Amino acid sequence: MIGGGVGAAAGVTIASSQGQTATSTSSPVKTPVASPTPTKSPTPVAQEEGTRTNPFAIGTTLTASSNGRENWTVTVSSVSLNATDVILAENPYNDVPPEGMQYGLVSIDATYTGVDAGDPGNAIRMSFVSAEGRTYDEFDVSVVTPNALFGQNEIYAGTSTTGNIAVLIPSTNAEQGVWALSVDFGDPAFFAAQ
Repeated sequence: MIGGGVGAAAGVTIASSQGQTATSTSSPVKTPVASPTPTKSPTPVAQEEGTRTNPFAIGTTLTASSNGRENWTVTVSSVSLNATDVILAENPYNDVPPEGMQYGLVSIDATYTGVDAGDPGNAIRMSFVSAEGRTYDEFDVSVVTPNALFGQNEIYAGTSTTGNIAVLIPSTNAEQGVWALSVDFGDPAFFAAQ
């Protein structure tokens, strides 16, 4: 030991590569220590809402524009992933779904905000995209739907309507799919399955 004595316990211990230990009682020399470079936390990229991977919640209201003009305010107000009993009860001629399929039912609230009149059944389209990525369209099968949106008469600016859209969807993992809403043949906005 080098420099033992009364103050040795308060000293700095330094180990060498040969295994010898030295203790110093003098004031420690402050060696500048490089401070770590602060790292920036990655800013989470806000994922666009209304996509297949980040769908809107049921109840979200959207404003749809066409040719730079707002035409519709649309809300997917409720969904039933298995409305088979409701569809079959609506009309005795509605077909029983094939094995592994069921009828989903979507309720839409829509207000026409354009010029003149708009046809909600032609302007507002709904399909279902399964967890596997396959699309099922409302016109894949023809069923009589309670309070159907399709077939309603035109409505004029400022007028609202409510209607349902039935879609034949796969029974397996239906809750993992998404609904795709298209207005005036525009790009779809996606909604959670339920």
